Amino acid sequence: MAELRKYNIETKIYFPLITRGSTDFDTTIDTSAVTFIEGDIQISRNGNPFTNTIEFPEHIGNGIYELVLKNSEMKTPYAVVTIIDQDNPKEWEDQAILIDTFGNISAALELYDLPFHSPFKKVWCCFIIVLIRKNSCLITLYLNTLDTVPTF
Repeated sequence: MAELRKYNIETKIYFPLITRGSTDFDTTIDTSAVTFIEGDIQISRNGNPFTNTIEFPEHIGNGIYELVLKNSEMKTPYAVVTIIDQDNPKEWEDQAILIDTFGNISAALELYDLPFHSPFKKVWCCFIIVLIRKNSCLITLYLNTLDTVPTF
């Protein structure tokens, strides 16, 4: 799973827990059934060794969990969060969340918040990100030719 989040800003990440040996979201898991322990949820920032996250995820329903990553955990260009049950036998399948950050010169993507608000904002941001991923030279040239930021 891949996520795009703002650099150095606390964020929430949502992910499913899938029953070990199954392909379905585990809708039978409730907050009393899963107890996270140290080592279950870890983060690697910018390719450095994995460390435990500051907080454990919380179950929000239907096998979906919410993990809050603090500012200090998001002060990185890239991060990888792993959700690996340390128990034996394992209750859920291993998960990984890949995070790219934006909005700072130290971020993975030097995109800044665009100064417009509309239903098209996310579409426009995704379009720019796809261009950056596909051809960084093209987007650099395109942005350098803009006199103003497009508004909707």
